[in-house]
Amino acid sequence: MLKASRIIQIAVVMLLVIGLIVPGGSIPAVAAAPDVDVLVQTEGDSTAVADFIRQAGGEVTGDLYIIDSLAARLPSNKLDALRALPGVKQVSIDQTVITAGSALPDEIDFPAVIDADQVWANGVTGKGVTVAVLDTGLDQRYTELKFDSAGNKRQLVVVENNQIVQPRDGHGHGTHVTGIIANSGKTPDGMFGGIAPDVNLVVVKVLGDDGSGKYSKVIEGIQWVIEHRDEYNIRVMNLSLFAIPQSHYWEDPLNIAVMEAWRAGIVVVAAAGNTGPDPMTITVPGNNPYVITVGAFTDNYTPDDPRDDKIATFSAAGPTHDAFVKPDVLAPGGHIVSSMFKNTKFASENKDYQINNFYFQMSGTSMATGVVSGLAALILEEHPELTNDQVKYRIMRSAIPACGPDEDGDGKCSADELTLKIWQQGAGRVYAPAAVFGEFDGTANIGLDVNAELDPENPIHFQGATRWNPETSEFVLVGPDGYIWDGAPSGFIWDGGYIWDGEPAGYIWDGGYIWDGSPAGFIWDGGFIWDGGYIWDGAPAGFIWDGGFIWDGGYIWDGAIQEGGFIWDGDPAGFIWDGDPAGYIWDGDPAGIVSVGSRVPQE
Repeated sequence: MLKASRIIQIAVVMLLVIGLIVPGGSIPAVAAAPDVDVLVQTEGDSTAVADFIRQAGGEVTGDLYIIDSLAARLPSNKLDALRALPGVKQVSIDQTVITAGSALPDEIDFPAVIDADQVWANGVTGKGVTVAVLDTGLDQRYTELKFDSAGNKRQLVVVENNQIVQPRDGHGHGTHVTGIIANSGKTPDGMFGGIAPDVNLVVVKVLGDDGSGKYSKVIEGIQWVIEHRDEYNIRVMNLSLFAIPQSHYWEDPLNIAVMEAWRAGIVVVAAAGNTGPDPMTITVPGNNPYVITVGAFTDNYTPDDPRDDKIATFSAAGPTHDAFVKPDVLAPGGHIVSSMFKNTKFASENKDYQINNFYFQMSGTSMATGVVSGLAALILEEHPELTNDQVKYRIMRSAIPACGPDEDGDGKCSADELTLKIWQQGAGRVYAPAAVFGEFDGTANIGLDVNAELDPENPIHFQGATRWNPETSEFVLVGPDGYIWDGAPSGFIWDGGYIWDGEPAGYIWDGGYIWDGSPAGFIWDGGFIWDGGYIWDGAPAGFIWDGGFIWDGGYIWDGAIQEGGFIWDGDPAGFIWDGDPAGYIWDGDPAGIVSVGSRVPQE
C-alpha cells in the first residue's frame, strides 16, 4: 500500500500533441491535454488516489514516503478532480533542480584559506566518516576519489534510481563538488585537493547530465540516504543545488525531506544560492532553518593574505521569507579548482577555465558548500559523539565575523565594528582548526523542534527573529521584548563566535534561528508583513507551484573585483574584516527591499 504526503508536487512536463485529421474532412481533432508530473499529499490510505491517477490515464511514478507523497504523471485537465478527491491535501509543481556552480580560474588553494592543513597535521583527515553527495554523479576516472591518502580503496558507493551503479557524470558538477570534499591527491606543495581526503563517499545521482532535475528525484535520493544511513555510517549530506522559494519552508516538499534527514541525525549542508547580493535571496533548501547554509567569499587569489578577501557578489543574502538569519557561515567559493574532465558538458561549454584534462575552475555557493561538508567530516572524526545540532554549533561558534578595526580596544567585535550585516555573513567565515579542536559546549537550533515540525497530527512551525523596522528602513533582530539589535552601536558584543552578550541579558542568538528566551521560540503566528507590502500568510488550499528552477550557475565571472568594502584586514591569525560599514546597508523602497553597494562581479 502506497503512502501519500503532507505535500504533493506536480512536475510540469508539457507535451505538444499534434491533432489528428478527421477522415474525409479537414477539421483537426482537439489536442489531448498535456501531461504533468505530480506529487500528491493525502491523509490516510493513498490507494484510492493511486487508482484515480491510473483511471485518469496517468501513472504513479514514485512513492516518496518520507514526505508521505506520491509522484505521478497524469493529464493536466484531471488536476481539479484530483484535488477534489477526499483526503487529498495539496498538489504542487515538481520543480526543476539544478546545480549551484560557475566557472573561474586559479590553482588548488582553498584548503589553505581555512587552514585545513593545520588539522591534517594533527592526523585528522575525515577517516571513518561518510559524506553523501546528491548531485550530477561521479566521474569514474579519478583515482583520487577512489582511493584515500594512504592509497587504500575507500568506501565509495554510487546510486542512481535507487540502485547501486557504476560511477558516471556527464555534466561534471557533482565530480567537482565531490573533489572539494574528498580529493586525496596532493599539489606540488603538499596540499590535499579536498578538505577531508580520507572520508568515505556515497554519491547519489539526482540531477541529469544537463545539470538539472526534478524535486522528486532529489527527494528520492534523500530518502535513499536516510534508509542506508546506518549501513554506510552516513553522517553528512551535501546539497550543492538550489531552487527559488515558492512557499514557507515547512510547505516545500524538498525542505520536508531535508528535515527528515536532519531528524535522522544527518548533518545537512546546503548552498545559500547564487542569487545575491540582494537581501531575501536565500534559496531552497538553504532557507531551511535547521541545516547549515553556506554563502561564498573569495580570497582574491591571495590565499595566504586575508586582508583582501571579499564576499562574493553572487552569494545569496538573508533574511529568509520566514525571517531567519541566513546564511549561517561563509566559505571559499571563488575560483575553486577541482576535478572535472574536459569532455563533460560544463567543461566543454567553458573551455577557458579548464586547467588541464582533469581539473577545472568554478565559483559558486556549491563550491563553498563542499568546503563546509568536508569540514563537518573533520569535526566528526575528532568528535564522533556529536549530534548534527552540535556540529552546526561548532562550525558557527568558531567562525570569524567580518569586523573593522578594534576601536574600543576590548579585543572583541562589537556591533558597530561589523563591516557586513549578519544577513550577509551569518557567523562569519569558517576556520577549520578552531572548529575541529576548539573547546565548545553548546548546540544550535535552540527553540526549534524538528519533531514538532513533522508531527502529522499537530505540526508546529517557526519563524525567525528578523523584522523590518519602517522607521529606519532596516532589518532588525528582535526578542520577546521588541527590537534589540539593528546593526548600529548598541552594546551587543560578538564574543568570538555567534553568541551575543550585553543588555538585555539572557537573550542568546542561536545562529539566527530562534531566541531561547521566553516565550519559547517564535511559533508561527499566521504571517507578518515585510516593508509594508510583502505578506507571507500561508498557502491557500490546493496551492500549486508554478515553476521554479534549481540553477546550475552557468554564468562565468570575469575576474573583476568589487570596489570598496568587505575586506578582511589585520594579521593572518586575526582575520579582521575591514571595509566601508555604510557600503552595504539594507535599505528599501515602496517596491520592495533592496541593498545598496557595488554589484561588480568578482571571484
